[in-house]
Amino acid sequence: MPLKRFTLLWVILSFLFVAKSFAVEPLSLSCGISLSAYAGVESESHFFDVVLSHHKHKEGGHKLVLERQGLQFWVMTHSVQTLSGVEFINSYQLAVRTLASGLFVHALSDVSNAPSVAPRSARLSLVDYHPDTFLEKGELMFDCQSAL
Repeated sequence: MPLKRFTLLWVILSFLFVAKSFAVEPLSLSCGISLSAYAGVESESHFFDVVLSHHKHKEGGHKLVLERQGLQFWVMTHSVQTLSGVEFINSYQLAVRTLASGLFVHALSDVSNAPSVAPRSARLSLVDYHPDTFLEKGELMFDCQSAL
């Protein structure tokens, strides 16, 4: 009987260790989107809090924060690193997807190589210019920052 209890305890502890080893430390971000005379929008701003908690292709690794005027705005995990048994997000990306073409445009954050220091920021800017000039007609700004 003591052997069965020991075996059961070993199985439970092994499961907890394995479950923890697949957990990614969450990354909290504050994000903003500003459109100014872009994609048919005169002037508009949106703000979101986003938490990423997994690899990009898994639930918790990507979040659609806004869909507006044929555009989708995404925040995604870019890369995950393991250091001393701690798995953490060391960079993330912002993406704007044009629904008509399916094209994604990405911007990467800075990279952190320490679990105690989050990647700080990423910014994506799309500009619409007047023909044959560099005079701006409209702009889309999408940025995120982590808590310091």
